[in-house]
Amino acid sequence: MNTNAEKKCRLPIFRERLDKLRGEMTYVKFAEKLGLSRATVGFYLSGDRIPNAIELKKIAEQCEVSTDYLLGIVDAANATNHEISSALGLSDNAIQQLRKFSGNQFSKVAFNQILENGKIISYIIKYLFSFLEEERKKSRFRNVPLSKYLATGYADMSLVKLIEFLPIWRMETIKAIKGQPQLLDTLLTEYVCARADEIMCRYEIGEFHDELTDIPENSVPPEYMEDFYSEDFFEIDEETFSAMEEINTELQEKQEAIKEILNLINKKEIKKDNGHNPKTR
Repeated sequence: MNTNAEKKCRLPIFRERLDKLRGEMTYVKFAEKLGLSRATVGFYLSGDRIPNAIELKKIAEQCEVSTDYLLGIVDAANATNHEISSALGLSDNAIQQLRKFSGNQFSKVAFNQILENGKIISYIIKYLFSFLEEERKKSRFRNVPLSKYLATGYADMSLVKLIEFLPIWRMETIKAIKGQPQLLDTLLTEYVCARADEIMCRYEIGEFHDELTDIPENSVPPEYMEDFYSEDFFEIDEETFSAMEEINTELQEKQEAIKEILNLINKKEIKKDNGHNPKTR
């Protein structure tokens, strides 16, 4: 085997990732970007040559990736993701999604529950890669003795197992969350904040007032006014009084809860503005 063939077999990941970084650029444009000759870039992209240390560093700098990414040591091109990628083998996109959900309390709890349980991921993996059994039967490995093999329809069986397990996992998750009152309260608060009708909330606590028309004089019959001012009208039995107290307590609790939610919504809006509105920076 010649030297070029050996290099090609040793480092196909470099050729693949370099081609990915090239994207839609022509070889000429890509070579100009890298500061290398068109022929050299052509050799790299065809897999006939691999760069020396100096050229590798130059490519990494011009493409704003790490040499570790180009060499296939990590799957994350972004240097800030290297530690996570190296430890877990995650790509930049996967890490970005995790970072995106990290500010969401629901996602954090869900990811923790899924990873700690393990069964969900196991069933998903089996379902996703069950196609390999059919591929094996058509490949050079078709006659290799296996201690375990996947029967026809294994993908469907794995999916059924996953669907059957989800309700059980959900009940386990609910039990775990209810065992942590503070976490449950946090999740409940976040849930209500995300779904609250802000306009109706403000209306309920009296921030908006309908314009009332004046009641014309003599619009109420005198006999009703007499009943209204009579002593009997103000006599309330104990049961009615107790019911009225409960209603007042309920209304007070409702207003306090609405004010708490509106306060949190307002804080979130201020935080969002400070983070994304150039005027507030």
